[in-house]
Amino acid sequence: MKRILTLWLLLAGVALAQSWHTLKEEGFQIQFPSEPKKIEAAAWEVDHNSNSYRLSVDTCEGTPDEVFASAKDEFSKSFTFVSEKALTVDGHQAKQFKFTLEGTAIECLMVVKESKLYMLMMIVGGSADEAKKVLSSLHLS
Repeated sequence: MKRILTLWLLLAGVALAQSWHTLKEEGFQIQFPSEPKKIEAAAWEVDHNSNSYRLSVDTCEGTPDEVFASAKDEFSKSFTFVSEKALTVDGHQAKQFKFTLEGTAIECLMVVKESKLYMLMMIVGGSADEAKKVLSSLHLS
């Protein structure tokens, strides 16, 4: 019985350690593995284990394809381009880019909604599953 109680307490501790935080702002919500820190008026950052996440919201001009092409060109100046994938997020045009920098994986999800650009940057040095969960948790309202 004591062994079962010890195991249960251990599992409960692991479950509590893995609690996720929902950031809900005007126009979007997303989940992070730890409490996001506001770093600018419309930007938040999370460092968790060996992964880093940054979500920013900014205004943009042009069609979604023009916005995505411009961003890809800018990122390709500093990072090695790996791939891109067209997506939709809650019915809005999106693009997922993958880059590397000295062997470190960098992913970027960009979503255009009207004149706003939602950009999630992820440096994936740790759990790829955690990064996928963050990526899939972004929703626009």
